[in-house]
Amino acid sequence: RLKEALSGIVFLLKRRSDLMRNIVETVKGYAKHEKTVFENVTKARSALVKADSLAEKAQADNMLTSALKSVFAVAEAYPQLQTVLQQQCLRTKHEG
Repeated sequence: RLKEALSGIVFLLKRRSDLMRNIVETVKGYAKHEKTVFENVTKARSALVKADSLAEKAQADNMLTSALKSVFAVAEAYPQLQTVLQQQCLRTKHEG
């Protein structure tokens, strides 16, 4: 049961990482000048994918969460972008 639970966690973390990639690509189109924000998200996603242990995955997920705060701060400056992101999140919830 533990392996099954850990497998589920790993799957959800990967799915979250994939969703973040889509969101970042959308935001990039609106805010090309926010290079550092996107570099931090890319580094965090890479760390999450490469993480082997559960502790490393948790640490990488925390890095991703922190980086995403910056992405969403950028998004707040663009009302039209907020709408697109909300639609992507809703679509993802309905898919999974």
